[in-house]
Amino acid sequence: MGLRVLVVEDDGLTRSSVASALRQQGLSVIGEAASASEAMKFAALGHPEAAVLDLDLGIGPNGADIAIALRRQNPAIGIVVLTTYDSPRLLAQQAPDLPSRTVFLRKRDVQSITDLTQALQTCMEPRQRGVISKPGLAEQFTDSQLSILRAVAEGLTNAEIARRRNVSERAVEQMMRRVALRLELPADSSFNQRVQLTRAYLEMTGNVTRQ
Repeated sequence: MGLRVLVVEDDGLTRSSVASALRQQGLSVIGEAASASEAMKFAALGHPEAAVLDLDLGIGPNGADIAIALRRQNPAIGIVVLTTYDSPRLLAQQAPDLPSRTVFLRKRDVQSITDLTQALQTCMEPRQRGVISKPGLAEQFTDSQLSILRAVAEGLTNAEIARRRNVSERAVEQMMRRVALRLELPADSSFNQRVQLTRAYLEMTGNVTRQ
């Protein structure tokens, strides 16, 4: 019997597809969970050696929360986060840090099931340290800048963002300009900067496809 794996993904089709592909590779999928509560029940009963976790599970605990809980339950468990997001920091303003030896794998980087099985092998290596991840666009920005991008994508005005952050509108405008420069967006007045900032944020979360 192969590695015992728990799959946690809120999208039913993706969850069953990943689980089926892992079984075809000889791994033993001990549970397919759609939420944190289901995941922890499967973990308590099935004692997985590794887990494949989506990051965004909707309302409630996210994949990072589950990763931390699983590692507390079993310090040796391997963890792969399989997500559309460029970074856990995009999910929430104060997202918890992923445990050491977590492989952070973007879905768009997965070309075949081999990529996922290799990630599982990597996360089981005890000598690994830190989070194993390819650098994404989000890593170019500070938490504050990502917070601004998130607020723009939510449709908040500069005044609303300023009130939320307890800063001046001018400070918000300056930060937006710095983000736009980092993204190399045009600076002319005919260009709708907010639309492009929103698109950049959605690209980093995997909600629109990069061109």
